Amino acid sequence: MIHFFHKLSCVILQILVILSITGFTNQKQDADFTAFDMISAVNNIRAIKGLPPVQINSIIMAIAQDHSDYQASISRSSHAGRSGEIVIARVEASGYSGGRKFVAGENVAGLDVGITGMLPIIVNEIWSDPVHYGAMVNPKYTDAGVGIASDGKTVYVTLNLAGIVEEDGDKPADTASPELEDVEEPGINPNILPLFTTTPKPDGAVYHTVGFGQTLGTIARMYGVDMYDLANINSIEPDKIFVGQNIFIRYETPLTNTVTPEPTAISSATITPLSSLTPFPVLASTVIEFTPIPDVITDTDLRKIGVVVIFMVCSIFFVIFLYVRKLH
Repeated sequence: MIHFFHKLSCVILQILVILSITGFTNQKQDADFTAFDMISAVNNIRAIKGLPPVQINSIIMAIAQDHSDYQASISRSSHAGRSGEIVIARVEASGYSGGRKFVAGENVAGLDVGITGMLPIIVNEIWSDPVHYGAMVNPKYTDAGVGIASDGKTVYVTLNLAGIVEEDGDKPADTASPELEDVEEPGINPNILPLFTTTPKPDGAVYHTVGFGQTLGTIARMYGVDMYDLANINSIEPDKIFVGQNIFIRYETPLTNTVTPEPTAISSATITPLSSLTPFPVLASTVIEFTPIPDVITDTDLRKIGVVVIFMVCSIFFVIFLYVRKLH
């Protein structure tokens, strides 16, 4: 009986570990991908570079999820944690390395809730610059964890990577670990433009040229506008923009340059007094008189009307007479 309960407890413990690794309780969080999808995408990139895949680590998963939860609580993407610490301190406090030397890195991203195709946007655009890309293909990282959280408006994603640094005595003599410098930079989108706003044109129109790694959501936050308003104004889909595309932002009131006139010396020319000036001739106003229409009908008019009426009545009776006679 004791042996049975021992086996049962082991099975339950394994299930809990699996759930903690998969982030079963809180992984989607308004995202259209899971932690597994993210780690699989990272491993695909590493495979292209000839690097071994990173392994899912429950401790790193918990660190990443906790940091995403924190970002959602403050509604802002940040590498700094609750106490201002960075990822190295969080990994060290977790006991991941067991006192051994380790390396750790972190990528974070934030996308508006409702955007489709979040994973390729994050991996291929937001993290396409050398710093974020270099973290994903760093050969020193062997373990990974992903956290996903949402504040109802933005999805906050954290990718934590870590690895135990082998001591010189622990490393096999015939094994050479490639250094980060040996890894080539990404072949596409190697440079990411800094996030800066654009100066309005003379007519007040503000346009933004899309740079590497920029999404419509990040551009909207740069200018303090709504992403879906930008999509509607430009007749585009929120998740389909390209590098070099000009996005209309808004109209701003153009600045008016106030020019202060330089003082002009007063001329010594003789000023002619107004009284000596020849006045313009004044045109006499023409009054148009209208003859009023008489309101009362005269007797002559009544006689004329009477004659017309009598003639019409006689004509009607004459026509009737001719018609009756024809019938007989």
